[in-house]
Amino acid sequence: MGGKRKVQEVDNAGEGDLDHEEEDEFQRDAEGLSFYERQRLELIERNRQRMIAFGIPAAVLALENLAPAAKPKPPRRKKAHKEPRAPTRQSSRLRGEEAHGTASELALFVVNDECPRCSKVLTKGHKQHLEHCTGKPPRPAKYDESDDEDVAEDEEELAEVEVSKEAERIQRLDDKLKSLQMNGLIELTDKAAKFVVLGSTKKHYTVTLSDDRHACQCVDSRIRKHECKHIRLVLTQLDIADNPSKWHEAVEAKVGQVLQNDGASDGALAASPTQPKSKKSVKHKEPPQQEQEIT
Repeated sequence: MGGKRKVQEVDNAGEGDLDHEEEDEFQRDAEGLSFYERQRLELIERNRQRMIAFGIPAAVLALENLAPAAKPKPPRRKKAHKEPRAPTRQSSRLRGEEAHGTASELALFVVNDECPRCSKVLTKGHKQHLEHCTGKPPRPAKYDESDDEDVAEDEEELAEVEVSKEAERIQRLDDKLKSLQMNGLIELTDKAAKFVVLGSTKKHYTVTLSDDRHACQCVDSRIRKHECKHIRLVLTQLDIADNPSKWHEAVEAKVGQVLQNDGASDGALAASPTQPKSKKSVKHKEPPQQEQEIT
C-alpha cells in the first residue's frame, strides 16, 4: 500500500512540472501575445523608427507627388442600337387604305394610263396594280434593234477575217507546194537548207544541211548520230558528196537552174503560135523531183 502512494505522488509531481514548463514556454501576457510575438512587434517598431529617421517615408511621398497622375479612362461609349427595319413584305390587309392608293394616284393612273409610282403603262386593272405596286422602276426593255445591228456588223467583220485567213492559208500551201517542186527544197536561209526525202519505207524525212552539222529525222541520224543514206542522197544530187561544206552555194545554184528551166518553158509556150488555149491540152514540164525512193 505504501509503495502505490509513492508512485502516485511521483506521477502527480511530474504532471505539475509539465504544466509549469508549458506556461513558461509561451509566456503570454494580458493581451494574449507570446514572447516571440512581442519580440516581433518590437523589431517592427524599431525598423519603422529607423526609416523615419532616414527620411524614407518622406521620399516615397515626394515621388508619389512628382509622378504624373494616371489619365482618366474615357467614358464607355454606348452602343447605338439600330432601328428595326421595316419588313420587305407587308400584308395588304394590314396596310389598309395605302394598299388601294390614294384617290389622286388612282385618278392620275386612270387618266394617263401610267402608274404614278413605278411609271408602268397599263390600260386596265389600275386599282389591282396599285394594291401590289411597291414603286420600283420598270425593268429595261429586253429587245433593242441596235443590238441586232451591232451583231450583224460583228458577223461581217468575222467573215472578212476568216476569208483573209483562208486566203493566207491557201497562199502558204501554194508556196510550199512550189518549193517542194524545187528538188525537194522546202526552206532555204543563210544558216540552213531543208529538203524532203522519201525513204525506202515510204516515209518522208526532213534533211537539214547547215554549217554546224547535217541532220536527218531518221533513227540512224537522230539517235545513232551517223551520216545516214538520206543525207548522202541529197549531197550526191547536189554534186557535193566530196565537199559537203559547200552546200549553200550548191543549193543556190540548183534553185537558179530550176527557175531558169521553168522560165524557158514558159517562154517557149508563149512564143508558139499554134499553142492551144485550152488548159487541158497544155502539158507542163515536170521539174526534177528530190523525193526519190531509197532502195
